[in-house]
Amino acid sequence: MNEQALIDAIRGGRLMHALLIAGPEGSGKTALARRAAAAYCFSSPDDTARLLHCPDYRELGDSAIGVAEVRELIENLAAQSFSHGRRACVLKNAHRMTPQAQNALLKTLEEPPADTLLLLTGAEMGLLPTIRSRCAVWRLGAKPLKAVQAALVSEGVAEADAALAAGWADGVPGLARVMSGEAYRSFRAEGVNLLARALFSDTPFLDTARLLSSPVLPPPEGAKKYRPDAENAGLLLEIFLSVSRDALLRREGCAQLRCPEAENLSARMAENFTSARILGIIEIILQAQKSLTYRASPVMTLDTVLVRLIDKEKRNS
Repeated sequence: MNEQALIDAIRGGRLMHALLIAGPEGSGKTALARRAAAAYCFSSPDDTARLLHCPDYRELGDSAIGVAEVRELIENLAAQSFSHGRRACVLKNAHRMTPQAQNALLKTLEEPPADTLLLLTGAEMGLLPTIRSRCAVWRLGAKPLKAVQAALVSEGVAEADAALAAGWADGVPGLARVMSGEAYRSFRAEGVNLLARALFSDTPFLDTARLLSSPVLPPPEGAKKYRPDAENAGLLLEIFLSVSRDALLRREGCAQLRCPEAENLSARMAENFTSARILGIIEIILQAQKSLTYRASPVMTLDTVLVRLIDKEKRNS
């Protein structure tokens, strides 16, 4: 089903009362949620600006959504709507809600108020199975790398930088646009260096903490509270993961690499580590990514990763 079919289903009342829009950062989840809300409330997906002045529309998630915010939302939804018509609520980054907040939302998802649409955005992994099962799920995917590269070039990005950014972002246009900038390229180079040091020389706790503290990505639109350490920790883990996957591909004899700018490190990992060891590194990083979705401390999460990446046998040889 394409986006127009989704909008038509919402306007026609043929969709569940709750919709989860899932996808990576930069894939357009919030924009689609607002279009869906406008289609539900006003029958026009292009009327998103009108939502800002609509008393029957709410948007949460600029800061962490806790139990108190969910309970307040439930109380508001239990009251009659201002216009006596349809109303919608967007919960951004729903995967960052605490388990307690998610449990508090369950009853409303099971028995929603009449003429109400709940729109959740975020990652499926961080949501309780009971939440996911009560929502229709719309997954936003990536575009072909060549198409994303061409779009960046048309915006003035150098062809080589556009190719790298498209690959780093796995074809997610919004993310690739940010990753084509100098700030991210510099951040990525430092991230690759930190991984190399953690694996082969020293454990760079202080440099990692410094790298987490300076904003790289722009704050989400309308965000009142923004934590660069949380965003940067996710970016850093993704860099570690992509380089480690390249190392595994090299080890298994594959030529297609995601991080050509880090080919020296991935080659060194493939030469020095077994496939089992590289898979272990990947598992460490995946566990850390999962911890971040449950709002673990970014600094402590990265420190734990760095400690676990130490290969004592190689360092002592």
